Amino acid sequence: MGSDDHIGRALPSGSERRSGTRLLVLSAITVLAATPIATWWIVGDLSESNGSDYTWRAPDVPSVAVTVGGLLAIAALGTCAFALWSARRDHRLPSTWRLALFPLAALGAFVGWGGRVFSAAVDGANIGAGFVLLAAPIVVVTALPASAVGLFGAMRSGRRRS
Repeated sequence: MGSDDHIGRALPSGSERRSGTRLLVLSAITVLAATPIATWWIVGDLSESNGSDYTWRAPDVPSVAVTVGGLLAIAALGTCAFALWSARRDHRLPSTWRLALFPLAALGAFVGWGGRVFSAAVDGANIGAGFVLLAAPIVVVTALPASAVGLFGAMRSGRRRS
């Protein structure tokens, strides 16, 4: 399935392309909200067995709630992936959709992982939390503008084609 996979089907109309742009915005919001939760659950507790020092103490949440939240977040991400795949297959997504979503997914994974590193109980100084703190501005400054360019480009191309 290459660039000719639209043969035999009509190209999408302006309203179909707008629905693809709406799907992209909804997916971006879902990815931004669900990726940190899924990552938090997948990474798990990083505390040392004899650790008693915290950089930040995470709120006490029952492990069942964390598991349910992680599974729901993964289900939401899977649903977004399927919806984006079918919209891409039907040529309803703008060409900038990857630029809009992948940086947000990377940012969400960094936030979830960084939260686990920050909340880990350690014996002494939490060097990992320092590295997360140093890397955070770089990750945010690269991910958010790249995603904004992708989303605004998608919105502009959706208006232009309708």
